[in-house]
Amino acid sequence: MNDNKNLVLAVVLSVLILVGWQIAFPPPEPVDQPVEQATTQQSARQDASGDRLAPSTPDISVSDLVRDAKSREEIVAGDERVNINEELVRGSISLKGAAIDDIVLTQYRETIEKDSDNIVLLSPKGSEMPFFARFGWSLVAGKGSLPGANDMWQQTSSCGDLSAECDLALLWNGPDGLSVKRTISTDKTYMLTIQDEVINQTDTTLSVAPYGLLRRVGLPQLENFYIAHEGFIGVANEVLEEVDYDDVYEDGDQSFSATGGWVGITDKYWMATLIPDQSSKNITKMRADRQANIATFQAEYVGEDLQIPAGGSTSYTHRLFAGAKVVGFIDGYAEEGIQRFDLSIDWGWFFFLTKPMFLALDILFKFVGNFGVAILILTVLIKAVFFPLANTSYKAMSKMKALTPEMTKIRERYKDDREKLQKETMALYKKE
Repeated sequence: MNDNKNLVLAVVLSVLILVGWQIAFPPPEPVDQPVEQATTQQSARQDASGDRLAPSTPDISVSDLVRDAKSREEIVAGDERVNINEELVRGSISLKGAAIDDIVLTQYRETIEKDSDNIVLLSPKGSEMPFFARFGWSLVAGKGSLPGANDMWQQTSSCGDLSAECDLALLWNGPDGLSVKRTISTDKTYMLTIQDEVINQTDTTLSVAPYGLLRRVGLPQLENFYIAHEGFIGVANEVLEEVDYDDVYEDGDQSFSATGGWVGITDKYWMATLIPDQSSKNITKMRADRQANIATFQAEYVGEDLQIPAGGSTSYTHRLFAGAKVVGFIDGYAEEGIQRFDLSIDWGWFFFLTKPMFLALDILFKFVGNFGVAILILTVLIKAVFFPLANTSYKAMSKMKALTPEMTKIRERYKDDREKLQKETMALYKKE
């Protein structure tokens, strides 16, 4: 029984040491793989030297910050929308701007009470805490108009709600010969895939660039737990980038030029992440702004220029992860080719210990349905693994205990002769 107590105490002390180390010595910023910094002047196509700059995403406007007198539910009910109907997620997509701005996590609640509200991750403009994603196109060269935040899309799919069995098909027709076809699909977890096709029915060649943005209005309530990052997060050129909300204000916008990767905003347990085409170049950016005394944060990326000949078309595929940071889902997407998506969960410096222990606990929990019991079982299993080592230690201790009387006699006999005491002690050890 005492051995069990000692083992549990050792595990607890080990965890405390790990947590204390993380707090006292936070991991340094990665420096072994520097990322090429991109220009911050995104509104122009060329600088004085003629070098290419990224097109701009839509700027943050005061209209995004205005709180509506209506509740979030009333705002959602008052718009033209297509519902999202899945086991893990429910919500809707607005036909105005094709904004993905209504995501509710059905498996998680605000408190441990069974009747508490589900977690609301994404909310529309005008709600108390707007947080939404939008995808679109910037016109780089040529004349024409492309859909914006206030343009209405037409649903062309006939199967109703968006689900794993029914993709959502949208269409936008412009006044000057440009149109966009969009297909949105879900995979029964927290990932949405957005496939766009831009059709050029004008008589000239155009150049366009795809973009995705994720906008959060207002600073959320932070856990402020030192080993759990909350704020901007992303991967550029295999390097994890974690930037606090305050740091973007103090240091300015953060920009990175990369191939593939991803960028988003994370809370302790949930996150929303924009994922560009993993084989294409892009410029990702983390931005902060303050208008009308309200903080606004935006993660975004802009893809490389795509040429559309007269009468031709071009396409691009975006993805949006909006949900709980479930390890199995996250690791699965990383294995499918999303660059270092597993880094969206911070396991700390001792990930080689913390992640295997979590995975073992998770497996046991799925079997027994109780984390307390799972911890006890894991403790027994750890003790079983280290039993040979512990047993050897017990045998050595037993032998030492048996030698105690002889050791006492030697100490009394040679208490005034230290050299002789050491020789006799070593002889006794060799004999036994």
